[in-house]
Amino acid sequence: MNNIITIIVGTCDNYSHLWKDFVYLFNKYWDHSIEVKKYFITETVIDKNLDGFDFIVNGKIPYSNCLINTLDKITTPYVLWMQDDYFLRRTISKELFESYLKFIQENNVDRFGICEDSRYYTKYNIRDNFFKIDQNSKYSLSMQSSIWNTEFFKSCLIPNENPWMFETNGTKRLNKRGHN
Repeated sequence: MNNIITIIVGTCDNYSHLWKDFVYLFNKYWDHSIEVKKYFITETVIDKNLDGFDFIVNGKIPYSNCLINTLDKITTPYVLWMQDDYFLRRTISKELFESYLKFIQENNVDRFGICEDSRYYTKYNIRDNFFKIDQNSKYSLSMQSSIWNTEFFKSCLIPNENPWMFETNGTKRLNKRGHN
C-alpha cells in the first residue's frame, strides 16, 4: 500500500510529549501487514526514536501553509490524516483498512472520516455504518481522523489559516463548490 496511501500525523513542537504514547498505541493497534509510509509533521523538533515514523519539518509557519508544504511532498493518491492526540483504541485490521480504501476508490470519495459520530454533521446512511455528509453540513471539512484524496485535500487549503479557520471557512468554501 506504500504507493496508495501515506499516514500523516499533525503535530507541533509543543506537543512532542505526546509522540511516544501515540507511537506506542499506534504500533499496538495497527496491523503491520499494512505497509505505509508514516510521517509526523512538525515545526523544528525531530525524535529519531519513534519506531517506524519519519518527519516532515516545515518550520514555524501558519498551519495551512504547513499542510500545503507537506501535501506537496506526498506522492500517494490518498493520505490518512491523524492528530498527535488521536490515539488508536482498537485494532485496525488490514481487511478493514482495505475495505475502506476500496469503498473510497469505487465511490470517488474526497474525505472519508474514520472517527466517532459528530452531532455537527448533517448526514444520511448509504450503507452499513457508512454515512454521507450532506452538501451543506457544518464541518464538511474536519481535522478529525480521515482518509483524504490528496489532491482534494490540497484544493481545500489556502495559505495562512489556522485549524479552526480551515474547518469553518474551508467548509463554507467547500459547500459552495461541492464535495463527495
